[in-house]
This record gives sequence, C-alpha cells and structure tokens, in this order.
Amino acid sequence: MICGLHGILEGRGSDFVIINVGGVSLRVQVPASSDLGGIGSRVKLYTHLQLREEGIALYGFSSAEELELFSALISASGVGPKVALSLLSALRPEQLTSAIASGNAEVLSQVPGVGKRTAARLVLELKDKL
Repeated sequence: MICGLHGILEGRGSDFVIINVGGVSLRVQVPASSDLGGIGSRVKLYTHLQLREEGIALYGFSSAEELELFSALISASGVGPKVALSLLSALRPEQLTSAIASGNAEVLSQVPGVGKRTAARLVLELKDKL
C-alpha cells in the first residue's frame, strides 16, 4: 500500500494535485483547503490508496491527523471519499472533530454534499471514536 509521497508539485486543480515522484507523475485527490505551496515546490503527503471496481484513487493529506480523520469519516456507513474530502475542505480537522464529538450535526450539514441524515449518521457512528 502507498502510505506517503515525497516529490515536486507539478500542477493542481480544485480538488487534486499532480506530484512528480522519481520521474512518475501521480494525480492525488486532496482537500480543497490544502496549501502545498507553489508549482515546483517539494511536498510531502500522507496518503490513502483506494481500490475499487471503477478504478484506483489516491488521496493525499498534509498531516497524519487529516489522514486519520479521513479514514474515520469513510468508515461511517454511507460516507464515501467525496463527502469526506468535502468535510475536510470546509472545516479544519479540529473543527470537524469538535463538531462530531459534541454532537453538532448542524455544523456538518452546512457543508456542501452533506445532508442532515448524513451529518446525524456521522455524529452517531463517530462520536465515541473521536
């Protein structure tokens, strides 16, 4: 499993970056809030590799804390990587953890792509884990 990357930032989109690692350019999905510096800068990402029938996806995070939070979010039923990235894009890890731990589903439901049911499910399933 790929658990991290060190390389040169070659490009970026709204929810992904392209990193050159040893001559191979990898597209990595990242939270929109990720600040990895400018094109040409050296970056380090903690990663989560997901294999599915539709294909392979690599998700990257600037801290181990973000990666752990992403893993916890996608472990909740009905929450996929897209919703987890939306949450991490809209809220800082400490805000997200605090909202879940305190049972504040309203904060979560304000994030695009997260409805009231999904927010309530996240609180129910992750409150004791976080």
